[in-house]
Amino acid sequence: TEFNADTDNQELMICDYHPPSSFTQPENPEKTPILYGKITCRGKYNIVAGGATKTFTYLPTDKEGNEVHYTNFFWNIQIQDNFTSYISKEITPDNKCKIRVIYNEVIVGQNLILYVTDEKGVKITSVSIEIGGGL
Repeated sequence: TEFNADTDNQELMICDYHPPSSFTQPENPEKTPILYGKITCRGKYNIVAGGATKTFTYLPTDKEGNEVHYTNFFWNIQIQDNFTSYISKEITPDNKCKIRVIYNEVIVGQNLILYVTDEKGVKITSVSIEIGGGL
């Protein structure tokens, strides 16, 4: 694209740059469980544009890595605004996240960030997912 002083970050040399979203901290940290854990999936952390839906699971743990029962979390996707129309997200009854990417050559090679927040919007964990070629 052509240079745009309003949206391009000259220091980072990135076109159409969008700064990362900020996350709120809990109002009452002592009442909000401190969670850790990770997002998992089958195979690599990538999605093929135009391909099958990919399912992601969040495994909540405490600081020591012990599994904890916690179901009040929320799935979020971060990607440049001009690519959001190519992404569909479905949350299953067992709270897994299914993502599908519609094929368009402009989205191939992009990355999206899949992240989990607690009920107050505090980010728990995230993973970068590469969008690969399809058809």
